[in-house]
Amino acid sequence: MAQKIDQAAAGITQGQSVAEPLAQTGEFPPLLIQVIAMGEQTGKLDQLLLQTADAYEKETSAAIDRAMTILPAVFIVMLALLVGFILVAVLLPIIEMTSSLTAM
Repeated sequence: MAQKIDQAAAGITQGQSVAEPLAQTGEFPPLLIQVIAMGEQTGKLDQLLLQTADAYEKETSAAIDRAMTILPAVFIVMLALLVGFILVAVLLPIIEMTSSLTAM
């Protein structure tokens, strides 16, 4: 990624627009490339980038909140499976012993 950014920076210093070399790297979302191109054309690149950063920050925060909501449930299920496995491992030999004694 660092090499691709260096290549994009070289293209920008050679006079290309900011959006074009970034799009050629293939590492950035198309929406971001469009925002950069629009910002260059309108002269409001800084404002548009700040708005885009806010949007991505909200999106990331929502994804983290979803993950943190699901994570405790996953841990509870894993713990229940572990306790069930231990319970079966302890009770199975006892059940086998009692069933073999009653069969005699």
